[in-house]
Parts: sequence; structure tokens; C-alpha cells
Amino acid sequence: MNKKAPFLDRVARVFSKILNLLFVSKCVICGDTSWDDGEMCPQCRKMWEAARLSRCPVCGKTARGCTCRPILLTSAKRLGDRYLSALTFYGKPDSEDERDIIVRRAVNQIKKSPDRRIIRFAARELSQEILRYFVKAGEKPESWHICYPPRTKKRVRQFGFDQGRELAKEISRYTGISHVNLFSKTGDELQKTLRLPDRKRCAEKSLSLRKGAGTAGGKFIIVDDIITTGATVNSCASLLIKNGASAVFPVCVSRTKARKRKVRRKPSDRPWFIR
Repeated sequence: MNKKAPFLDRVARVFSKILNLLFVSKCVICGDTSWDDGEMCPQCRKMWEAARLSRCPVCGKTARGCTCRPILLTSAKRLGDRYLSALTFYGKPDSEDERDIIVRRAVNQIKKSPDRRIIRFAARELSQEILRYFVKAGEKPESWHICYPPRTKKRVRQFGFDQGRELAKEISRYTGISHVNLFSKTGDELQKTLRLPDRKRCAEKSLSLRKGAGTAGGKFIIVDDIITTGATVNSCASLLIKNGASAVFPVCVSRTKARKRKVRRKPSDRPWFIR
């Protein structure tokens, strides 16, 4: 990982505090300044809550309870009835649904904005879900550790911070679960520019465990801002499990919806003219 990253993180945090002191508080999503309570204005908060109620077309559950597995997430083991936990679904890039728009803006702010209030907001929401689910699954928070897939060096230089590290730190602060820096990343190729088969190969090739990372027998939460195919978190989970981790569970701010599969007809059900 880039040695300058911690320094850049501190600079970004200081810059965020200066902005909050010099300028009127504004909504982290739409920029509205006509209110001063919380990170989001009432309208954006309403849309965010509506987005959290959006349902999966396959299992029919909201993102927090969705039991579908992303196509490339094969290494992480289920915790209870789920393969991962997410706050919202991430809609199609061209969707004009207000719920999808608010989620896209939130994820974009988490990735790019020096204003850390959006990361604190997302971390607080994720922390509530993690603790709630641990109670349901009978897990003790003190038995787990939080880790994250690191950002590319190019992106760290461009934006001045690693959003995965920031999310992990804030979740650790809210939950008391320790956070650890386990992974190193090489290369600057973005996953979203690759086709499905290439994403898995790229993720496996670019990620590795840091020297001296103690994973044997441990339980790990992998936190990310968005999970699409699951290639990146799958590579992280695979490395942890191969090195002795007993449990791995991904959590994210947003995930893509599972695709509803078309039901194929049996030959006996087809019309006589296409047999």
C-alpha cells in the first residue's frame, strides 16, 4: 500500500473539518443548506430510506436481508442465511428512479468527496446492521476483525484517501470491533472497466496478504463501498480462508441486484410447432 496514504488520509480529515467550520453545513447528497440537522436533508433522507426498502427480484427481500449470492462471490462462507450484508441495492447506471439516483450519489460521494460526513453516516448505518445481525446469528463482536480491500494507488493519489480504510475505521469506532490492514494491492486497473471473466483474474492477481498478517483461526468482516460481481471481496475471502481464517463475512453500503433467471420450458411443455 502507498506509504503516503495515511498522511493523505489525515490531510483529507483536516480539510473536511476546515470545510465544516468555514462553510454552512450542507446535505452531503444534494448540497442543500436550508437545514442543519444530520448529514442528509429531509428529502434525501426520505429517498434513502425508500431505497433501503427496495426488494430483490429473485428472493423478494430488501438488501439487508437478501439471501442471493453475487455471481463471483464463491469463497466466503454463509453466516446464517446470508452470503453478505448490504444497506441498499445499486440500480442500473441509466435508471431515473429517485431511489437509484440517491444511492448512486451516496456511493459516489463515499468514493470521491473529502467531506467525511458521508463515510461516517454510512459507517453508522452499517454498524447497526452488523451488531443486529451478530445478535441474530449468536456471534460475539469481540471475536471478529474488520478488514477491507485497499484502493488502487492511483485512486489514493487522485482523491487523497482510501474509502475502505475510512469505512473500516469508523465502523470499528462505532462497534468496538478491531480493524486490521491485511491486504496489499498492485496495479491500477479498475474492475468496472473489465468483462466478467477478467474481473476475477484481475482481482486474484492484484491482491495479496501483507507480510506478517495473522489470520489463522480468525473471523473477519470485509467492508467495501459497493459489491457488484463480488470479484474483489471474493479474492480477499479466498486469501483469508487459504491462510486459516475460520469465518469471512462481507458487508457493503450497496450491492447490485441478482438477475431474475428465465425459466426454461421442458421439451414436453413446448408447442408442437417448435419441437
